[in-house]
Amino acid sequence: MTYHARARAAFQPSTGSAFKFPAINCTSVCRALISEVVKRLLLALVLLVVALYLGDYLRLRYRMATNHAAFGSVTRTVYYSVKLKSGKTEFSYGGLQDFECPNTLLPQYWEKPCWLARRQKDEQIIIDSGNPHNPSLY
Repeated sequence: MTYHARARAAFQPSTGSAFKFPAINCTSVCRALISEVVKRLLLALVLLVVALYLGDYLRLRYRMATNHAAFGSVTRTVYYSVKLKSGKTEFSYGGLQDFECPNTLLPQYWEKPCWLARRQKDEQIIIDSGNPHNPSLY
């Protein structure tokens, strides 16, 4: 068999041996029903996440009010990363510092929960000393 680049039939997929899926005739009613189900599932998921976060927050507030262990403490190694005006970065060792963290499942009060803070032993604090191309601001 010779190959002819302009022959259109040579590039068409074969129709006899390929598996064909049965056609699904989905009318506008079917599409509206699927759309409604998807909307309800998304709404249920959002409500579940909000309820989980609210329950976690209320549990923390209850523990704070009853003087239970609402907050824990984590010791971290602190490093300062100072960006100099020359464009270089200087690193300084800050020592060991204790950080307070909430005993919750999710982050509360802009703090990482203790279970996550215990896994991250190093804290890098970035200090920017200004833009070297605009020294009039600093």
